[in-house]
Amino acid sequence: MVKLKVKSHVQQERNMAGVGNKFAPLPPILLNKKKGEPYKPKTPEDAGGGKNPFARQLAHGEKDVRDATFRALGKWLGARSDVDMLDMKKIWKGLFYAMWHADGWDVQEELAEEIGGLIHKLKHRVALMYAGVFFITSRREWVGIDRHRMDKYLRLVRRFTSHVFRYCADRDWAEGVVGDVGEMFVRSALIPTGRGDQGVVDVGLRLHLAEVFVTELRNVAAGKDEVEIGCDPDKENEANGGAPRTVFRRKKGEKRKASPEPVPRPVPPHATDALLKPWAQLLQLEPHKTLHKRVLHQVFERVLEGADGGPAFSDPESVEDASSAVHVRLDAATMKRMARTFIDVGADEGTGDLQRESLYELHIWFRKASKRAAAAEGGDGEEEEAFLAKKEKKKRKKEPSPEPAPEEEEEEEEEE
Repeated sequence: MVKLKVKSHVQQERNMAGVGNKFAPLPPILLNKKKGEPYKPKTPEDAGGGKNPFARQLAHGEKDVRDATFRALGKWLGARSDVDMLDMKKIWKGLFYAMWHADGWDVQEELAEEIGGLIHKLKHRVALMYAGVFFITSRREWVGIDRHRMDKYLRLVRRFTSHVFRYCADRDWAEGVVGDVGEMFVRSALIPTGRGDQGVVDVGLRLHLAEVFVTELRNVAAGKDEVEIGCDPDKENEANGGAPRTVFRRKKGEKRKASPEPVPRPVPPHATDALLKPWAQLLQLEPHKTLHKRVLHQVFERVLEGADGGPAFSDPESVEDASSAVHVRLDAATMKRMARTFIDVGADEGTGDLQRESLYELHIWFRKASKRAAAAEGGDGEEEEAFLAKKEKKKRKKEPSPEPAPEEEEEEEEEE
C-alpha cells in the first residue's frame, strides 16, 4: 500500500516564502468612508490631473460604494454635452465589473435596470456614446464571462436594448434619432470593423441580440416594457441566490399597486426600416452561417409578422403575442423599397454566396409581403383578388398537365 506524504503547514509556509515578493500587491482604494457615514464618491474634479476615478469605485467589492458611485456618475454624465471616448471606456469597464460583483438575481435585475435607465438622463450625443461603448465593452469582455455569470450579462443586454428602444419612443421615433441609433448598432454591436470577420469571439453576443431585438421592440411599441424588480416581500422563502442583500418590490404588508394600462407607442414604417438596416448590412458582410439563420428568422421574419396584411392581422393565433406585433409597422411602399435594395445589394460582384443567398431570400419575403400589404390597403378587395388569381395561375403552370386516359386513346385510334 502506497502512503501519501502530506506536507505540514510549516513546510508549506517555507515553500511559499520565496513567492511573496514576485507579485506586486494590488493598490487599495483609499476609502473616505467613516464608520456610520455614507460613502462620498470621488469625481474627476476631485481627482484632478485628468484622471477618472469612477472605474475603480464602480468595480469595488462593497455594494454601498458601488451604489453611491453610480448615483454620482449619473449626475456627472447628465451635466455634460460631450465626454471623451477614453473616459467612457473606463467608466464602462467599471460598470461591467459592477455587474460582475452583483450577487443574487434581484440585485442583478436592479442594477441592469439602473444601468439601462441612465441613458434617459443624458444628452443625445452622450447617450449615443454611452450606448455604443456598452456594446464595445460587451464584445471585448464576452469571451471572459464564465458560465456561472453568463445569465446576468444576458439579462443586462436585454434590458439595455429595451431602454435604447424606449429612448427612441420617448422622442416619438424621430427620424434623426432612430437613424443615429441604427448607426450606433452598426458601428458598435454588429459590424464594428466594417467587414465580416470569420472567427470573432463575440458571435454569441450578436446571436443573443438577434434573439431579443424584435421581442423588446414589440414590448416598447405596445407599452409593455415596464418590469417589476426584486423579490416579493410576502413570500418569505423566495430565493435570491443566497445573496447577502435582498431587493424587494415594495415594503412588507404594503398593498400591491395596480399596474397601469399599457399605452402603445407604435413604431412607424420609417423607424422600423432604419432599425432593420444594421441587420441587412450584417447579412451583406457576415460569414457565420448560424448567425445568418438567426437574423433571418428571429429579426426579419418576426418583423414581417406584424407588417400590414401580415399574419398578425390575418391569422393572429399563429403569431406569438400578435397584439404587440402589430405595433411594429411596415407598409407596402416601405417593404417594396426594401425588397429592391436587398436584390440590388445581393447582385453586387463582391457579395459572397452565403450573403447573396440570404439577401435574395429577404427580397422574396419582402416582395410577397408588400403585395399582401397593398392588397390589404386596397379595401375593396380587387387588388387582393388579382394577387390571389395571379398566384393560382402560377401554381397551375407548375403542375404537370394530366395524361389522357387509356380508353380515350383507344377511341381516337378507332376513329382514325
